[in-house]
Amino acid sequence: MKKPRCGVSDIGEYSVFRGRPKWNKNDIKYSIENYTPDMKRSDVDIILQRALKLWSDVTPLRFTRSSSSQADIKISFSSRDHGDGHPFDGPTGILAHAFSPSSGLGGDTHFDLDERWTKDSRDFNLFLVAGHEFGHALGLDHSNDRKALMFPTYLYVNTNGYKLPADDVRGIQSIYGPPTSAPVPKPPITPRPPKCNPKLSIDAATKLKGDTLFFKDMKNSRTSKVVTGFIKSTWPTVPSSIDAAFEFSQGYALLFKGSKYWAISGNSVLRGFPRSISDFNIPQNVRKIDAAVRISAKRKILFFVGNRYWSYDECRRQMDPGYPRLIAGDFKGFRSKVDAVFHNDGECQFDSKYNYIFKTTG
Repeated sequence: MKKPRCGVSDIGEYSVFRGRPKWNKNDIKYSIENYTPDMKRSDVDIILQRALKLWSDVTPLRFTRSSSSQADIKISFSSRDHGDGHPFDGPTGILAHAFSPSSGLGGDTHFDLDERWTKDSRDFNLFLVAGHEFGHALGLDHSNDRKALMFPTYLYVNTNGYKLPADDVRGIQSIYGPPTSAPVPKPPITPRPPKCNPKLSIDAATKLKGDTLFFKDMKNSRTSKVVTGFIKSTWPTVPSSIDAAFEFSQGYALLFKGSKYWAISGNSVLRGFPRSISDFNIPQNVRKIDAAVRISAKRKILFFVGNRYWSYDECRRQMDPGYPRLIAGDFKGFRSKVDAVFHNDGECQFDSKYNYIFKTTG
């Protein structure tokens, strides 16, 4: 049976460890020319950004999205004969191909539009295939290591927390070298507060890729590594303090400040942000929100302002009728303004002068 694989062997062979074609700069621009109809555009944007980040995490390379005319790497979805001399062959054969660094077609990355692209184990995972093709676009050939991302035959692996395998790291660093990290301001070491400290108050909290992030004043902390850092050091274009936050979908979260909000994935801010909170049909007279939480099972987002709250329906993209409602009326016993709210395992935990926990059905 013909196995789904990369089509780069039809274009040229590049060594994994020799630095033959390469970009002679560290700042590389990319553009997304069009999209697959199989996925949301926002999901495609995030996945391609994550796939590029696999390589920038282990090299001095930096990737910035730009217009097509300025892009070094042009990303597109095409079918059959698409004008580059290397036509696709329909479903389940050649999945994608990319050209090595050079002028003209160099770096351009093409995905077969006839394949079904997904963000999970069904059909073909776009993140894994994109990560592989971007390796070619940076100058790597295939690897004979079956564990390597650059192995030519498609094999699904769990992408949660996926890191570039050692063989791929050795290959790309032989071309561009290891990463050079710029010094960032080091925050003072903050003792971890005792659990359930009644005096502890936070500005916002959210899940992100399995971690729980807490925001307080100018700092953010993540629980998996118990690391505290400055917000500006992690996301330079985000304000130095946050009003509210929640995880919008697996892999990225929304941060709110004043009348604006930002989308983050890992240590990156997504292109096209900040945007106005009016996207959620929040009334114009509301200049800031105190807290927000997403109830994923219900596809609802709750926004808290003063002593009232709104319920936003993601499916209808509008506020539910009958809102705003009094917080104290629906969350019995709540006696003060909401500072932060966090949803986990069917419970909403409110942070204010006191901590409250309310059960939800989702």
